[in-house]
Amino acid sequence: MDGPPLSFNEGITMPESNWNAKGAAFSDKSAREEYNLTQEEILAAIREGKLQYRENHIHGNPYLRLLRAEVEALVKEKHGVIYSMTNRSRSSAP
Repeated sequence: MDGPPLSFNEGITMPESNWNAKGAAFSDKSAREEYNLTQEEILAAIREGKLQYRENHIHGNPYLRLLRAEVEALVKEKHGVIYSMTNRSRSSAP
C-alpha cells in the first residue's frame, strides 16, 4: 500500500444514519466487484477525501466499509454516467 496509512478520523464524517441505512454501505470487495474498481483506486479516493470508510472485521479478517452513494459518485466522475449504469445493472442481475 503506497502513501501514509489510512486513519479512521480522516475527512468529514457522515451522520450515523447514512452508515446504518439498509444498502447504504458495503465492503471494498463488493465495490471492486460491482463497479470494476481496483483497490488502488479506492485507497486513492480515500486519501483524496472523496470516499469515507470505516474499518470492520469479520472472522478476524479486516475490510473497509464504504458509502454506496460516494462510490457511485466516484465511478460517475471517473467513467461517466453510462458506464456506472451499465456496469451496476450487469452486476445486479438475478
